[in-house]
Amino acid sequence: MTSFKENILQLLQEMKGTGKFACTGSANFILPGLEVENAGNIAFPLNKDQAQALIKAAHKAPFGLGVETVYDNTVRSAWEIDAGQIKINNLQWIQFINNTLTKVKEELGLENAAVTASLYKLLVYEKGDFFLPHKDTEKEKGMFGTMVVEFPSEHSGGALIVRYEGEEVVADFSAANHQFNINYTAFYADCEHEVKPLESGYRICLVYNLVQQQKNSGTEIITVSRQAEAIAQLLKEEINDYREEPFIFLLGHQYTPENFAYGALKLNDRFKADALLKAAELAGYYAKLCLVTSYKMGSPAYDGYYDDDNGVSDDAGMEEVYDERLEIGYWIENGIPGLNVSFEESDLIATFDIEDDEPLIKEATGYMGNYGPDLEHWYHYGAVMIWTNDANAVLLKSTKKEQQLNWITYFNQNQSASVLEKQAVRESLVMDENELRRNEDVKGVDAVADWILLQNDFEALTVLNSENQQFYFEKITAEKWLNIFKKIGNKAAIQLISIVVRHPGIKTLEKLIEVVQCMFVQNFDRSKAVRFAAELSVVTAKVYEENQDGKNFKRLSKEALKHLLIIEKYYVIDEKISGMIVHQCPRNYQNKVLAPFLLEAQPGSTFYNYLYDFMIDALQRRVDNKPQEPKDYSRLFPEGDFKSPDLCIVRDFMRSPTEAVFDYRRNQHDRSKMEDVIKQLKLDLGTQTIRKGSPHTLRLTKTIASYQNALSDWKEDVALLQQLKER
Repeated sequence: MTSFKENILQLLQEMKGTGKFACTGSANFILPGLEVENAGNIAFPLNKDQAQALIKAAHKAPFGLGVETVYDNTVRSAWEIDAGQIKINNLQWIQFINNTLTKVKEELGLENAAVTASLYKLLVYEKGDFFLPHKDTEKEKGMFGTMVVEFPSEHSGGALIVRYEGEEVVADFSAANHQFNINYTAFYADCEHEVKPLESGYRICLVYNLVQQQKNSGTEIITVSRQAEAIAQLLKEEINDYREEPFIFLLGHQYTPENFAYGALKLNDRFKADALLKAAELAGYYAKLCLVTSYKMGSPAYDGYYDDDNGVSDDAGMEEVYDERLEIGYWIENGIPGLNVSFEESDLIATFDIEDDEPLIKEATGYMGNYGPDLEHWYHYGAVMIWTNDANAVLLKSTKKEQQLNWITYFNQNQSASVLEKQAVRESLVMDENELRRNEDVKGVDAVADWILLQNDFEALTVLNSENQQFYFEKITAEKWLNIFKKIGNKAAIQLISIVVRHPGIKTLEKLIEVVQCMFVQNFDRSKAVRFAAELSVVTAKVYEENQDGKNFKRLSKEALKHLLIIEKYYVIDEKISGMIVHQCPRNYQNKVLAPFLLEAQPGSTFYNYLYDFMIDALQRRVDNKPQEPKDYSRLFPEGDFKSPDLCIVRDFMRSPTEAVFDYRRNQHDRSKMEDVIKQLKLDLGTQTIRKGSPHTLRLTKTIASYQNALSDWKEDVALLQQLKER
């Protein structure tokens, strides 16, 4: 493995694209028509008076420290003016920027990318100003770099130096021959750079964010194909016949998850990724672009004191690590699904260690109670994972159900699963009790039905235990079940259903109703449809019998009622089903499900009429009992053996016909407890804390909330009754 790593890394290091990490240039002066709020129109070359006017209109330039913005003249000293205060009045300036972008794209290796320049700031440096080495943060979606455009101004010093992988580019435009030109420097955001101290004069420049559209495919590199062939050969030699572990190749740059995309890859990352993806294709392996994330949490190194506000600086060293994880946290969509992958840092193939660079994101917490401050570091490196079918079969067994379903869909579409992968899919269908609970809301289970049909592997379903069979029965659509039933025959289909409905829930019943409805509507085998329809009464009885005492008893949805109405056109629905639907039917279900169903459905059938008569009768009874506003101050208080003296006092107060207000003077704990009890019992009481004296007083005032709620319900009942009668 060591020689393999060395050989393949050597091939990747040889890949040098046409792009540079930074570029500089000069152009003939063009008047920008620069107008700055509170400073007026600016002429060039810049003179002292206008420089001072700009400084007066500006504010001190900050810098990013973790997630905070910090002002510190020992790190950065300069003046800045926000883009919103700036006007460029010469329309030719736009053409100048576009022409400059064309040159920048060519030098940065982005000829085929769509790049725009977004104005960010105007900077003014006076004598002594500087900026220590740092890296730019990504200030907007798609930002990958920075472009600095310097205007003519006599000065000395203030060179901009950009560094990357031991190389540096120096942009020093202080010489006399530059003082009547417009000069520019562009570089990738994760390049370290600094501004040396200005020795004399003034340095003025516009700063633009370079933004690349992610849909672009990047540059074409003629060395990719040749390198890909060599890498593919190395992969085949290393893998030989069988390999369960994936290869994870780190690229050279870090990326935020929000801005990570193939079209946003920086410098040689794009070339390396192209070669690795192409090599996997040539070798017949899977490959996918991803972000490898390393997270570390620990205690900061103590430097003698902690800051009173934040506890510790984001830039403090991490003395002790007590929580860390290494994972693939983000996958680029390329048709191949993602996986759950466990690996160690030693498994990564890279020319560097993760901690060689600074974390992309740093955060520090302050003191929390008796606990000291914490540091959190995130590294997000672009990477390419390559793995074999054999490795995929192993990884599939431990990946999440949603991803397993994505893989089953992928296999269905590409007909590409190996023998081991097919076996892994079969094993993934089996779930224990915890997995069933965890995947209760998972989507895309129709892929399992398609898999069974395409593989002609109906035994994969029939050998499952009843809990798993019930899960798939509820999740797979009725149309897919009809396709399966056609293949497995009447006897097997009925046997499957008989197992599924042994311990049915409301979802099982609704799915059975949907399946029966589809059978009749699509002219399915009538004998089978009738046999399934006969199960409806039995299953409905089981559901209602097993759940009638449950606190979270669920009833049939409006969609299921619509299916039953369609079934009735083909099959006589047992009146027991209608009776169980309305048995102990609560008002909320009547008004939110039954009534809307009756108002939308076609009337006239036996099933419809049964539910209609029930609703008319229930609504009429409630409408005939209009709630009455309380005639005195007595209010309802629930019955019960209340041992708390305070609750007994409140109970007597609630039942009093003459008392409207009660002052409950207690400590904060007792007052809060009383407020919780009032909410829990839904008492007609308003609360107000009177913050006078010690302890404070919780004033309880009787309301008519119950009456108002009952009246609102009554008005709703009146309206529904009228609509149904008109129906």
